[in-house]
Amino acid sequence: MLCELKVADLVNRHGLGGLFTDRELVDTVTRHPARALGWDRRAGRIAAALTP
Repeated sequence: MLCELKVADLVNRHGLGGLFTDRELVDTVTRHPARALGWDRRAGRIAAALTP
């Protein structure tokens, strides 16, 4: 998956002029597929840790 993200980033920067943010590119390979498969409630997400 990291190779695909690298290619997507290169295309985004050099072919699309930075149309997508880094966050949008990551969401494209993580959150969006999970949602499409109906796994969004079961799949984990990377989030900042909450401090007590």
